[in-house]
Amino acid sequence: MFKVVSLSRISVQSNDVYHMTLAANDCQNTGIKHQIPFCVISVGANVELYLHNEGAQSPGAFKVRGAAAALTELLKDPTFTKEVVTASAGNHASGLADQCFRKGVKAIIYMPKSTDPVKIKNCTDNGAEVRLTAGDFDDARNAALEFSKDAKIKFIHPYDDYHVIAGQGGVMVDIFDKLKTQTPHHVLVVAPVGGGGLMAGIANTCLHLAQDNPGWHFTVLGVELLPEKVETSRLQTFLSTGERIILPAVNGFAAGAAVKQLGEKPSELLGYLKSFKDRIRLDASVVTRDEIIQSMKDLSENGFTLPTQTDPSNKTKKLPETTAAMTVAAAKQWVIKNNNEIKNTTIVPILTGSNISQEMAESCLRVNLNSLTAIKGT
Repeated sequence: MFKVVSLSRISVQSNDVYHMTLAANDCQNTGIKHQIPFCVISVGANVELYLHNEGAQSPGAFKVRGAAAALTELLKDPTFTKEVVTASAGNHASGLADQCFRKGVKAIIYMPKSTDPVKIKNCTDNGAEVRLTAGDFDDARNAALEFSKDAKIKFIHPYDDYHVIAGQGGVMVDIFDKLKTQTPHHVLVVAPVGGGGLMAGIANTCLHLAQDNPGWHFTVLGVELLPEKVETSRLQTFLSTGERIILPAVNGFAAGAAVKQLGEKPSELLGYLKSFKDRIRLDASVVTRDEIIQSMKDLSENGFTLPTQTDPSNKTKKLPETTAAMTVAAAKQWVIKNNNEIKNTTIVPILTGSNISQEMAESCLRVNLNSLTAIKGT
């Protein structure tokens, strides 16, 4: 049985978040890459996907953007003790550890014991103190929040923070920079949904880009992988009813999106944005493990490489992690369902991260799609 949580009124203005996004994107000394070229692959006859690969970031995922924005804001406070704590299934932790190392801030990070070792190593290599916890992300978050309260150390939430959301919105600023010289048209942006911070940041940026650039229209498609025996999408339910349901469990195969409930602040913003249907559309999609694995195989066949085969100085075509591959699977679904819209649409799946172990990547590529139980993490 699902628990339903009511939604309060939005506590910050969309315009404020957009200005925070632009400020975060202009921030110096973060190491964030902004000019990441599209990787174009074909799916079916005359249909191309313009992949934007955030795995090319130094910490291997888009999460560094939100971490940088939140930490930059904290550093403006003269009373800040230069210590932070967070909880993460991996990529937020990697991004925050990277930014803390750059800015001389101590990071204490709570992570589930099931976290991919690659993501744990990313944190410890940058000097973060990692504390592994039993259970899933929600258990790690609860432990981190308790420690933050007891130790009086600032907690940086991986998605329920407007500065983090604003930082993630910079992904869309960079995507549009690659498209804006074209004749205005419809753009479909596909993003995985865990707590909802990335989707909220992207959708908010899309609204303001549409307002400032007549003729452009955007659809933001959020993607989920549901746990077994659960058929109710958190995002679809929210977009339809405004209710933030809590799932009884998560599917750890896509660990980066394994969150039981949409965050309050991302939901506040998405709830506000869904009324602007003349400029942006918000939609939801659910994919399966089969579709994710097939998408990873498709990417491998299009030149995306295993971790040990990737040039560390150019990670643009490093094979993405399972959460990131969800967007390719959802884009393929959309193409089948919306064949009449394809001609005038640029389809941009966001490959959100590439922090995947060699073992996990190889397992996905060699698995028999009729025997998924062999995959670690299912």
